[in-house]
Amino acid sequence: MAKRKKSLAPRPADPPLVLTRDEHHAWDEEADVVVVGFGGAGACAALEAHAASARVRVLDRFHGGGATAISGGVFYAGGGTHIQREAGVSDDADEMFRYLSLEVKGVVTEETLRDFCDRSVENLGWLEGHGVPFEASLCPYKTSYPTDDYYLYYSGNEGFSPYKEAAKPAPRGHRAKGAGLPGESF
Repeated sequence: MAKRKKSLAPRPADPPLVLTRDEHHAWDEEADVVVVGFGGAGACAALEAHAASARVRVLDRFHGGGATAISGGVFYAGGGTHIQREAGVSDDADEMFRYLSLEVKGVVTEETLRDFCDRSVENLGWLEGHGVPFEASLCPYKTSYPTDDYYLYYSGNEGFSPYKEAAKPAPRGHRAKGAGLPGESF
């Protein structure tokens, strides 16, 4: 793929094309990367492809956002993020790895899990660099989802046996700053 000059301003999105079941639409555009689904993962893929000078088209069945738009906007990160440090939390990638190794029990390979833990701080920074706001307000109690007063919380089983014996508990649920369910921040 030849390198193209990167445009700093993305092209405005085309209005949605709505077809009835019996209608057909010819599409003869070309793209280096076609992203299907514009939720959190699709948005990240499109941004990375665009940063690599690819011509990107994004297709979504609805208005975009996927499950991320209606979720709580929670990003699981640890290993000593600046949000954790600002909230007075001590964490590192090894503790995160020990906890998640027990929690996920082989659902992903050890190599993938290690990479996730080692790059957690970097990944949170990437989201912030693309405008996703986070805040270091630590929720003082265990909850499945904190109120709008708190944006860092224990989102898993970190404080319970056998997890707390395997790794030092740390809050790793980083909720995007915003009222209600701020998943659209992503």
